[in-house]
Amino acid sequence: MLRSKMWLIALGLCEVASCFLLVFLFIIRAEITLEVILLCIAPLFLAVLLLTLFPPAAANSQKALFGTINNYLFSEDGLTADSNNPTQSGEGKYLYGAFVRVIETKDTFYLYISKAHIIIVEKSGITQGSAQELRALLEKHVTCKILNR
Repeated sequence: MLRSKMWLIALGLCEVASCFLLVFLFIIRAEITLEVILLCIAPLFLAVLLLTLFPPAAANSQKALFGTINNYLFSEDGLTADSNNPTQSGEGKYLYGAFVRVIETKDTFYLYISKAHIIIVEKSGITQGSAQELRALLEKHVTCKILNR
């Protein structure tokens, strides 16, 4: 990952230097040929090519999340999340106090632990109990207000 960032920084610096060279040549009224222009924009094309062929690790890690089966068990103590997909599995326990925001829509509950960590519970996927029972449990235990959207 560090290596790819260094390549991007190096390519960015080359592009900036190339643009300064092009502007300098224009200011001194030098002959700007097609070769000079191509030389100046080559690092940009190289950066786009590298990003296309080797996307950043974050984009690759998101691909691993597709196909993940999440099972949530809500109790008086908190939420137990059990995730299972072909490449990894795990279990986590969340206390209701961990939720900083809860949003309920017509079809879904969004349980925010942070801006980047959200547990999404589709109402149609509730197999034990009902959406109304889950809402009542959340209202009883979460410290934040449940927003309806």
